[in-house]
Amino acid sequence: MSAADWPTHDDKAWQAVLDRARALGWPAPAWTKNHPQIKLVCPAADPKCMIRIYSTGKGAETVAVQSLRGVDRCPHRNIVDDIVRVDEALCSADRFVRAAETLIQRGEISAKLDELMQLVDESLDAAEAQMELEFDSLTTTLDSHTQEARQLLDADPDAVPPTEPLLRAGQYIREAMKGLARLPKKSADVVERKKRLAVLSARREAAARRASNVGL
Repeated sequence: MSAADWPTHDDKAWQAVLDRARALGWPAPAWTKNHPQIKLVCPAADPKCMIRIYSTGKGAETVAVQSLRGVDRCPHRNIVDDIVRVDEALCSADRFVRAAETLIQRGEISAKLDELMQLVDESLDAAEAQMELEFDSLTTTLDSHTQEARQLLDADPDAVPPTEPLLRAGQYIREAMKGLARLPKKSADVVERKKRLAVLSARREAAARRASNVGL
């Protein structure tokens, strides 16, 4: 219904009521002939929703404001456009809420990553310090073993694989066994040497297993 089909009112408050009713799909009214009034009837023609607008009268603005609320509260009004606007607003609100949630989650994840990186750095620092201590200790021990091996072998330890001294040790163990076999078994000196021989044999076998395990 175009605005030209609707009557106009000199009072701005009442004109606002007419404009609102037209916007909400109410049928166009007209001035009555018997008495200068406009009878607004809702789309369902419900008498409870009828509004009378007079051309003159005291307190017109207050009554117009109440009538405007009545138009808005009418259950028969056309709310399609309003629903569309509400849906659009809700969709926009949802989009921005989700955007905010995403930014918050992004910030939380970023903070968690920073926390983890800090823990990693602290762990690396602690691990590095521990590694330095172990490295220094192992280096010192390695130097000690190198010197000892050099003295025992009278050669460069890097040029001698463990299998070579183990082989030599086996030869000497067999030689000792043969020598003890020719001596009195009950002699205290013989008994003591046999014990020492047993310990050396066990050490040699253990050393051979260790060398095999580490591929030496």
